[in-house]
Parts: sequence; C-alpha cells; structure tokens
Amino acid sequence: MKISKLNQSLILLSIVAIIFDIARLDLWGTTNLLYLIWNLFLAWIPYIISSCFIKKDMSVNYFIPIFVLWLLFFPNAPYLVTDALHLVSSLPPLLWYDSLLLFFFGWIGLLLGMLSLFHVHQYLKTHLSYLFSELVYFCRLFCFKFRSVSWKI
Repeated sequence: MKISKLNQSLILLSIVAIIFDIARLDLWGTTNLLYLIWNLFLAWIPYIISSCFIKKDMSVNYFIPIFVLWLLFFPNAPYLVTDALHLVSSLPPLLWYDSLLLFFFGWIGLLLGMLSLFHVHQYLKTHLSYLFSELVYFCRLFCFKFRSVSWKI
C-alpha cells in the first residue's frame, strides 16, 4: 500500500507532536496535556473516513452511512484549537512550551479537519450536484461556527 506524500507529512507531523507531548512529561513530570494525544487520534478519524471517499468510486447509497459517521467525528478535528483554553493553567516555566505544543496540535487538527471537509466536498461535487455540494459545505461550516459560538456563552 502506497502512502501519499501528504499522508506521510501528516503522519510525521503527528508523530513529532506526540514526541513533544511525551517529552514534556519526561522533562517536567506533568501529565496535564497528555489528553492532546487522544484528541489528535480523534482528529484523525474524520480524515481517515473521508479518505475512503476519494479512493473508491462508491455509490451514494454506500456513501450516506459513512457520511453520517464522518459528521459525528468531524467536530473533533478543529476541537484541538479550543484546547488553548487550558493554557491558563500552565506554570510560568512551561508557558512557552505549552503554547507551542497547543498551537502545534491545534494546527494539525485544523489541517486534518479541512482536508477531510475537502474530500467530502469533492465527492459531493463529483457524484451529486455542485449546488448541493456547496450547500452541504456551507451548512457544515455554519453549524460548526454556530456551535462554537454557543459554547462561549
């Protein structure tokens, strides 16, 4: 099985982020950011699901249950950005390291989320209509934005 350059880069970025998170544990002995590894794993799920859409020419009947599964996991990818809220609880010596670590994990999560959204959009554009694909694209982004705004209240 051949892995594309993009997937190789994403895997490498994820491994580096995990190493930095584990190095934080080894250097300072604090485990309060180890949950980032789990969140990164959850961010990979919609990307892996959406990769099925571009690899195979699946029918719309087969697409719908996988699309629903993708919808359930999609918010996990950009969710890594919200982990920056935990920066307040960082100790001053760890502040810069934690800031960079949270930024790195958040950036990977956003990248995985946008790439998975792009895969779904491409499938919808190819197999259904352009207008429908744009509508789904807009609704997905709007619903995510609305949901993130409601969390702040």
